[in-house]
Amino acid sequence: MTEQKFKRTKLSKIMSLEAYRALEAFVRNKYKVFIATGKEHCVPSVADYFKVNGSYQWYSKTLEKIIIKLLRDAGWIVKRIDNSGKYVDKREIVEDVIGRPRIIGSTNYVPDKNVIEGQADIQAFGRGIYWELELKTTDRQSEAQKQHQKQVEQQGGKYSIVRTVDDFLQEYEKVNNR
Repeated sequence: MTEQKFKRTKLSKIMSLEAYRALEAFVRNKYKVFIATGKEHCVPSVADYFKVNGSYQWYSKTLEKIIIKLLRDAGWIVKRIDNSGKYVDKREIVEDVIGRPRIIGSTNYVPDKNVIEGQADIQAFGRGIYWELELKTTDRQSEAQKQHQKQVEQQGGKYSIVRTVDDFLQEYEKVNNR
């Protein structure tokens, strides 16, 4: 893929052309049996292999999918941490004094009980290493996340803040050469 063509893709927002080519080589290596048998059309594209689609919060979700798939393919045990809660709807439809329907009440956000404040988005275990990855596409690290990072590093774990696929590939090299 040429640089101009790559810049027109959504993937250019979360990785460089070099990272894209590295992922392309990874996918081709994974499907080398098809290439060797002359069935190169069976080799998926980078977007197809990582199931990239145009969903809400596309950049962070796609970055998360790529990282998890790469780590799992490399033999790591990977867990995506769901730090979200849920909305509880306490609204009701009632009739007012003249018979018109009205909505009363509200919705409230309730965080999950098992959430550890400041915990990273991805936990990975492999090669005797505990590694937490915090994915940041737009915002900054909170104070709770900084405290959690200190705790992980004091216990001998690795903690990385990842903004792009390039960042992840650099951090992955550091962790592997540890």
